[in-house]
Amino acid sequence: MREQLVATSILYPERQTTLNIIEATPLSIGYGSVKQHLTATIDGTNQVVSLIERNNDPLLVQGWLAMREAGIPTVPTLRQTSRNTLLVTDVKADGSEVYGRGLAEQQIMSYLDPTVERQRLRPAMDQRFLKISAWHRFHKIRKAAINYADRATDRGLCLPYDDPFEMLVRPDGSWGLIALDVRETRREDNERARDFLNKDVAEKFLNAIQGLRKDLLRRVVTPPAA
Repeated sequence: MREQLVATSILYPERQTTLNIIEATPLSIGYGSVKQHLTATIDGTNQVVSLIERNNDPLLVQGWLAMREAGIPTVPTLRQTSRNTLLVTDVKADGSEVYGRGLAEQQIMSYLDPTVERQRLRPAMDQRFLKISAWHRFHKIRKAAINYADRATDRGLCLPYDDPFEMLVRPDGSWGLIALDVRETRREDNERARDFLNKDVAEKFLNAIQGLRKDLLRRVVTPPAA
């Protein structure tokens, strides 16, 4: 018999789902609270779901709720389990990829040390990312980042300093910004400080995207079509 987990919605505690675990794969990336990737079926159905299990972290829950209230895109679901862990939606389950500071740093490390490889090579998705982030389209990414920074400021929030956003690129070529590392989200009473800090981290994100684009362009044989 497969291991079962009971998952309770953070937003709607009355909603509980029993999951039958098919596979659990340990993860070694991200903040230390990341635990494993789960593939499971919803009990009583054939529906297969893909989830990330993390240690129970009140700061992550608070940050997730704050992002939702501010209208800043983040993972759509967050659940607490019967073994006192958290389950978040796997945003890559449909073949999407995320681009941001984490991947940029990994690319730099693999460039400096060829023995360090990117954990998930995605040439087709990289081509879509390069097309989306071309110089004549980059203003759309900047507009989205500044818009979400302003939303955070208006709602009294300071965005996470290291990874305020990731760019989520989908297999159909559509994209959007998403906040994944939300545990460092915090309240700040000083509006000028909020505005400065949020604009600063938004610019750092944009710089990371530009740096990642330059690095990927050095690695592809055929540049993306305009």
